Amino acid sequence: MIGIFAALLSAFAWTIASLIWKQQRFSIPSLKLNFIKNIFALILFLPAFLSIPWESEKQFVLILILSGVLGISIGDTFYFESLHLIGTSRTLIIHSLAPLIAVISGFVFLREYPPFNVYIGSALVSLSLFLVARSDTSAHNIPSLRTNFSFLKGIFYSFISLGCGLVAALLSRMVLVSSQLSPYQSSFIRISSALAFLLPLYIYKYPRLLGVIQVKYILSYKLFLAAFLGTFLGILLQQVVFSQLAFGLGVILLNTSPIFALLFILNESKYDNKVIIVSALTSFLGVSIALV
Repeated sequence: MIGIFAALLSAFAWTIASLIWKQQRFSIPSLKLNFIKNIFALILFLPAFLSIPWESEKQFVLILILSGVLGISIGDTFYFESLHLIGTSRTLIIHSLAPLIAVISGFVFLREYPPFNVYIGSALVSLSLFLVARSDTSAHNIPSLRTNFSFLKGIFYSFISLGCGLVAALLSRMVLVSSQLSPYQSSFIRISSALAFLLPLYIYKYPRLLGVIQVKYILSYKLFLAAFLGTFLGILLQQVVFSQLAFGLGVILLNTSPIFALLFILNESKYDNKVIIVSALTSFLGVSIALV
């Protein structure tokens, strides 16, 4: 029950964070945005440093370092780039594959044998995510985009972010069920390793490192709130989920965030309200079936 609650709360927190990013419309490059949000989150995870048994759990620490680099450094950066190049709807269409792929991956790599209802639930949640993305009518207003190199690059980046995110989550699940590390400790390792990996890139791209974090961003409470909800709370709860639930089921529940977003976009003109309602019902049915 804790895992289910953590997954739904994480999805809701990520939804609110995404809405804040959208409202603020920060004109920040993807690398810089990833760096700033992770710095905020790392500060909140710092107390975990002294409690981690580095020596006795070093094998699992190394796996979490790889998870952080893949999921947060590479995955998140390519995700932001994908949003920039092809938009939220197209990115979401590709990421709608996540629940199905996660259930199959859990079976293949973790020897988790979910009942048939979980496969049905994952398919329905994937379908609901696809319907949400397709309901954005503004996504069809650029007919020449498909021949554009930027569009193809955005599609490629979206698949990279999807793959990196799932592999990183899979590695986290392996560690959390096999080690003595807590979700809070694993979150610190993942965030800190992600920042360590990206720091040389920041220094190369922004020689004046202090210029990366401008005062107006530091003083923005909305930016901090988005980082707290989407990065700190989102990652921490995600780790709780993977310590409590099977991998496939955890990913199914974590991918309900676009459905929460439906509560806020029902009256936006670029969305088809009928499709949105069907999407929400499909997602609810999928989650219900997966939990039976």
